[in-house]
Amino acid sequence: MRKVLLPLCLILVGGNGAIGSTPPSASEVVSRDVRDMEERLEELRQEVGDLQARLAEVENRLGPAFRPTSAFNTVEQRLDDLQNDVDHLKRNAR
Repeated sequence: MRKVLLPLCLILVGGNGAIGSTPPSASEVVSRDVRDMEERLEELRQEVGDLQARLAEVENRLGPAFRPTSAFNTVEQRLDDLQNDVDHLKRNAR
């Protein structure tokens, strides 16, 4: 029982060492949040830049796409290519 009461009492009294201290003002909280969001935004911009560079590298390797790609289009196109290859092999085997 004592193990439960001690943390509860510390929480109720303000056991984080800030007994009697005033909470930060709303403007301080907002400015801190804005600063954190700006830092996160900069990190995300860098990440997007890295992803765009990687995408450009992949596009350079694979060449231009003539139609919008999707998972279904690429699978469908690959199946069509395989069917054409099989047909070509059958014609040449005769």
